[in-house]
Amino acid sequence: MQINLGSEIDLGSLFKKQWVVLPAITFIVTLLIGINVYKAQMVKLELVKQKTEEESKVGELINLIKLQDDRFSVYKKIYSLKEPDFIMQEISKLASDSDVRLLSLTPSGISKTAIFQFLPLTMRIQGSYHRIGKFIEKIEASAYALKIISFQLNESGASSREEEVLDAAITIYAISLAE
Repeated sequence: MQINLGSEIDLGSLFKKQWVVLPAITFIVTLLIGINVYKAQMVKLELVKQKTEEESKVGELINLIKLQDDRFSVYKKIYSLKEPDFIMQEISKLASDSDVRLLSLTPSGISKTAIFQFLPLTMRIQGSYHRIGKFIEKIEASAYALKIISFQLNESGASSREEEVLDAAITIYAISLAE
């Protein structure tokens, strides 16, 4: 069959061959619909990917905030206001654990800044050079914010059979957040 552009199309002859034309038209229409549905689904898929990436970033940010909150809670615990009696008991325990003799422990008045407050504590201890060093190490490693301000080491005049006994005068600050 030959079709001339200037000639008329005989619909009757097309309908006679409908067993060929109808499936071809159905296939083309189905193909066009499928392509449009595919394009729409790809656009939706891209939107879902973008939302997933955004939610992932938000999740990471939430985890970071939780981590910072945990760290801040620890910070607040370390620097929260402790009663002088509590701090003095802790220092007494550190002295006992270090095997030094705590001769005196005297708190002074609290000084404050905009953020922190400082409780000075003056103490005199007695022990061997190494035990006093162990005590100083325990103060510095304490879970509480204790800062050594001054340290003076003197001979005590007393001695034990094994080691020379020394006197130490120590001033520390117990640091806490200002209220």
